[in-house]
Amino acid sequence: MNYSLDALWWELKTDAVRDLASLLTAPSLWQTDCELSRRELLGDTGFRYLLALDNKPDVLHQYLQAASRQSHRLGFYAEHLLAFWFAHAPHCQLLGQNIVLQEAAHTPTIGALDYVTRINDTLYHLELTCKYYAHRSADPHGLRGIQAKDTLASKAVKLTQQLALHEHPVFAAWCEAQQLQQADLQAASVVRGMGFWLGDVVQSPINPYAWRGEYLENQAAWPHIEGCRYAAIPSKRLLSPLRLPFEATLAHGQASSENSVWWAQLQQRPDGHWHEISRSMCLQNA
Repeated sequence: MNYSLDALWWELKTDAVRDLASLLTAPSLWQTDCELSRRELLGDTGFRYLLALDNKPDVLHQYLQAASRQSHRLGFYAEHLLAFWFAHAPHCQLLGQNIVLQEAAHTPTIGALDYVTRINDTLYHLELTCKYYAHRSADPHGLRGIQAKDTLASKAVKLTQQLALHEHPVFAAWCEAQQLQQADLQAASVVRGMGFWLGDVVQSPINPYAWRGEYLENQAAWPHIEGCRYAAIPSKRLLSPLRLPFEATLAHGQASSENSVWWAQLQQRPDGHWHEISRSMCLQNA
């Protein structure tokens, strides 16, 4: 995994803050031509704010508990993490979240905008997606999730459609109520996640600098590194590299005997914890 030497992950200790940091700093999995830059997301004081939040994370934990108590899905968790940032970071202002467009009551929904936010002096319609796709090669038409129909190609098309929702006539009423000019909004994406494939050849629109892991057809095929320990990764812990105490890790032989889609390979750092250095996705027939 190509973030294992980044000192940011050695410094941050709180799981939710680490996950938030990944949404703000990780490279996009694929290129949308309107990806919001990490510099703009973080702002001038973003790293200092993350460190302060890591020291006193109660406000983040309370926000997440109130916002996402109804769901344990990764997508909702990530959505609320980024909403917290827009609502609290000094250079941001959250103006709307999950704005559903509908012609009239009891009619089918047209879609929903993830966020309307002001970052510095710019108004944005932002769409967030976090995906974990595997295939033997970095083929955008072959990369998929656990469900075969959840493919990178189909999600990229859907994301493009979502990014155009701020131009829909139905959205004008919401803008008027908020005293915003619909024409002032710029569409931007925040695409996160990881790809798992063999080899180094990458096809467009996959980002060649995306976080990537090991594609496996069976867990036993993962080459063992002496001194490493292992941990299964539940879906809600996928956003950032794991940082675990010894008792939450497994020896190589123990890991091989358990069934999980995602696994982390960990090494011990000077803080005494075991830090993820690589990740695998075991997806048969991907």
